[in-house]
Formats: sequence, C-alpha cells, structure tokens
Amino acid sequence: MAEKGMLSGHKLSGIRFRLQDGGHHIVDSSELAFMLAAHGAIKEVFQNGNWQILEPIMLVEVTAPEEFQGAVMGHLSKRHGIITGTEGTEGWFTVYAEVPLNDMFGYAGELRQV
Repeated sequence: MAEKGMLSGHKLSGIRFRLQDGGHHIVDSSELAFMLAAHGAIKEVFQNGNWQILEPIMLVEVTAPEEFQGAVMGHLSKRHGIITGTEGTEGWFTVYAEVPLNDMFGYAGELRQV
C-alpha cells in the first residue's frame, strides 16, 4: 500500500484501520478498488491532520569522578539532553538524563576524550 510516509519519506508501519461503513458491488468491488480506497484515505488523513515526527528518547545514566561533572553535563546538554537528576557520593557523581537516540551516537568516544 504505502511504501513512503508523506512527512519524512519513511515506510509506514503499525497502522490499523477500522472500516465503519462501506458497500460492496459485484461489478465495482475488487481487491484493487479497496487498496486504492485505503491509499486515498491515508493521503487524506495526512493532508488534513496535524502531525509531528517523534524520535526515540534514551534514558541515560552516567557515573564518573566528581571532577568531570561539568564536562559530562555540558556534553549531555550539547546533545539536546534534559537532565532529570543527579546524585553524588564519595568523590563520584551520577547524572540521569533523557537524550534523543540520534544524538547519542559517538557519545562513548567523546567521554573517553574528557
């Protein structure tokens, strides 16, 4: 049916439909007719709807020596992370954040350079 979504061009998946009303005619009703009707319905919904593209969010927990707290929090903020909490004990700290998955690629290598 739809190989590409209308917002980002990615394949549509996980879509469910509920047919609320319809008719069947021996001459006009065929599998192709129903496929074209479904395609038209998807197109109409995308044109008239209010859509947003959502991305996966990672729950990140970083534990490091206290002296690197500023650098770690700066890196997470640079990657569009939202700090949700911190705690510290005996020279170590743990920071909790929510960060978009796409912004986390390469983060481990960046931490090693600190």
